[in-house]
Amino acid sequence: MASKGVRRIRPVGNGFTLSNGTTGESSRFQIKGVAYIWDTNTAGYTDLLADEEQCAIDAPLMKELGVNVISVYAVDATKNHDKCMQTFYDNGIYVIANLEGTWAMGNNTWDMYYFEQYSAVLDALAGYDNTLGLIVSNQNIATDSQIDNASSLKAAVRDMKAYANARGYRNLPIGYYTTMLTSTNWLKLGEYLACGNSSNAIDFLGLDLYTWCGSSSIESSGYDDYLKQSADLGIPIFLSEDGCSSTTPRTFGDQAAVFGSVESTYWSGAIIYGWREEVLSPGRGLVSYPNVTGASSAAATPTLLADYTNLQNQWASVTTSSHTIRVTTAPACPTSSTSLWTLNPLASLPTISGLDFATVKEASLTRLSTSPSAGASDRTSTGSASFPSSSGTLSDSDPMSGTSGDSDAKLRIGVGVGVGVGVGLLLMAAALFFWCRRRKPKNTKSNPEGFQNEQKHPRELEGEWTAPEMSGSPSAAVNPKEIFSTEILEASAAKNHTQGDLNAVELDTASATLGRGSSSSPVPVPVPPIVSNPVFETEAVRSTLGNSGLDELAEEADIAVQELGFINLRKRALAVQAEALKRSPESMAGRKGEEYRELLQREEKITARLEDIESQQRRSDLVA
Repeated sequence: MASKGVRRIRPVGNGFTLSNGTTGESSRFQIKGVAYIWDTNTAGYTDLLADEEQCAIDAPLMKELGVNVISVYAVDATKNHDKCMQTFYDNGIYVIANLEGTWAMGNNTWDMYYFEQYSAVLDALAGYDNTLGLIVSNQNIATDSQIDNASSLKAAVRDMKAYANARGYRNLPIGYYTTMLTSTNWLKLGEYLACGNSSNAIDFLGLDLYTWCGSSSIESSGYDDYLKQSADLGIPIFLSEDGCSSTTPRTFGDQAAVFGSVESTYWSGAIIYGWREEVLSPGRGLVSYPNVTGASSAAATPTLLADYTNLQNQWASVTTSSHTIRVTTAPACPTSSTSLWTLNPLASLPTISGLDFATVKEASLTRLSTSPSAGASDRTSTGSASFPSSSGTLSDSDPMSGTSGDSDAKLRIGVGVGVGVGVGLLLMAAALFFWCRRRKPKNTKSNPEGFQNEQKHPRELEGEWTAPEMSGSPSAAVNPKEIFSTEILEASAAKNHTQGDLNAVELDTASATLGRGSSSSPVPVPVPPIVSNPVFETEAVRSTLGNSGLDELAEEADIAVQELGFINLRKRALAVQAEALKRSPESMAGRKGEEYRELLQREEKITARLEDIESQQRRSDLVA
């Protein structure tokens, strides 16, 4: 569920919509992005989202350029990404990330190894509100001879959507970046990945396209053909890698066309490759770093290249499209009509033996897991966060709401539970002192049969118990089961049973409560109705509260204080979970927030009842 004020992007028809988190209204969203990668030529792609110092330098420069999306190719799920994701959020930048992590699937079949890698990356990024989407691969199928790999890509889409659903995450769009294959196979691949049930279909498609070079045109670049071919895919399409470098510096003349009246009807923007100048791709960077060769990993302020200025000018001169999004049905699955397309769309997708999503725990539940070696079904969410916004936009004023690592969360949970236990024990000790201090002698002149009477329930002494007269509204009486939790009722019934305080009818009621099976509404143990703000006459106190009545009040106070201890423990556990999400406990989404609010209400009622009991005992002391 979106945080209040957050502007969430989602695919609708052949475009993206940007929702206003405050008003609920939506507008067309088009991507002005850069590929945020670093290939050191020694260890492959680097996880730049884990370098908080460099992110803090780069994000403001991207904002100044006009960037609203970055595409990242490598995510190390064992690292923390809170600071970088927050930094980009503060600068109005969304993220599309590759689920392949740091190891591409290539020609391999979808299996448990890749599932665990993909799901770890999904866990790492699913909680951030500026995660726009995820891709199952970038150019996994690079040639026509690799078409058979498409079934593994579609299986990955299916399982990642099922995993995200089992974990209770929001519906994160999942897509694919394709290179432009020979003939029309790229289109058939797009149709195959987008066809069928939405549970295994991609939500967007990126085109890695470098055909517009220098002073080209829509016709010369082939953009017009690609537009016609992709018009009926029914999902958002954008250029996931753009920026031909055959002529340098690049002028990015295609941006006027991409955001123009024709192309913007079908396409949703472009991602320029790439942000930084690299060893393997000279002439394709917007900025240059002194550590371009990877000799140093220290954060550095880059030098802005001519490409940066040229792209900035192009984006400043274009107006994003307001064209109505075209909503069409899913495309038909392609048939084996050519020798280049050999994949049977009716063939079963690869499945992973032993993978059961029914055993996958919700992310909110597994945050308390202490096993560092948990498998996919028990994996704790690493680096998940939520960023609330009061303005309805991603802006510099949005407060930080990322999480710290799992180890910090577990430490806070341990401390919270320890403090809660200590508070609970103190409350129980106070209740014992309160009970002992208020007990009356069992045999006094005014009550020579106090011992016998103490063994009886007030209803045996006086018939059906009625509340003393009081001032105020008669609706002040509260049902006892609104105060006592099921656990406290059971404890109360067991204690009264051992002391012989219940008559035969009430023992039957208590037994039904203690021995219930799947009953959803247990019968509460009979106790005097609770009244709020009573004003008693002295005679009423005397006639109603003898020694037995005072003992009943003392025991009720004891049980109520115990429940306050339990409530305090649970509140602290929920507060720790809320702190990990950088939210207040009351604002947590779903049953956690609802439970916390109910605990506050119960705590207030029990506290009020304890004050009533103390007031009654004081009046009884005065009468005595």
